[in-house]
Amino acid sequence: MTAWQIYWLTRLEAFCALWMVGLVLGLLAAILPLPIIFESSPGETERLVALRVVKGGVVALILSLCGLVFVPTTKEAAAIAILPRIANSETVAEIGVEAKTLALEWLKELHPKGEGK
Repeated sequence: MTAWQIYWLTRLEAFCALWMVGLVLGLLAAILPLPIIFESSPGETERLVALRVVKGGVVALILSLCGLVFVPTTKEAAAIAILPRIANSETVAEIGVEAKTLALEWLKELHPKGEGK
């Protein structure tokens, strides 16, 4: 693993936090102006401004949701980087075969020999 990969692994939590802030702000911007839009007596200017704020909030909400879905957390990125190396490692494969053989030998030793046990 390179230093650059380690750096980005440490930054992923900050990106996720940033997406969460965008999500909250987008949600607030999409919801708070709604009473102005649906109020019976606001001026046309206020209604247009509120509508633009709601549209911007919805866009921020969608972008933030996409960011949260597609940007992995630090733990997920570490798993993405490390698990293939472990799964494809010849050493781990050999240990797996040896562990399986050893476990089968132990099971055979512990197996009752038909002596009523």
